[in-house]
Amino acid sequence: MEKRHATVGVTTPEDMKARLYAAARGEQAFDPDGPKVWMTVDALMRLLTKENRDLLAVIEHERPRSVSALAERMGREQGNVSRTIAKLERAGLVRLVPEGREKRPEVVIKHLRIDLDLGEGRCDIVEAA
Repeated sequence: MEKRHATVGVTTPEDMKARLYAAARGEQAFDPDGPKVWMTVDALMRLLTKENRDLLAVIEHERPRSVSALAERMGREQGNVSRTIAKLERAGLVRLVPEGREKRPEVVIKHLRIDLDLGEGRCDIVEAA
């Protein structure tokens, strides 16, 4: 299986703010091959909590028909699950597949290896076979 790479830029909140302001002023061109998502290491680790990993496992193994069905299965509020799915989707771990009036959550990357390059301030997320 070919490995797919999704790069997450790891930085400080101050640097993220500076990057956004520079981009808004047109001073910084973003590398099209560079990270699409920027977050702090803490934010990345908060995203991959045990609760969120359990949510991903239920999506993968039980294939719920909708976010509402997933929320019911998990015993969580639908709004809470929707916000979590949105975060996982922005990080490239989940996608929502339209089916009629509903959207079915689907795991995009099933196995991850996370490489933190602390010297470069980058975190590469690699789908493993």
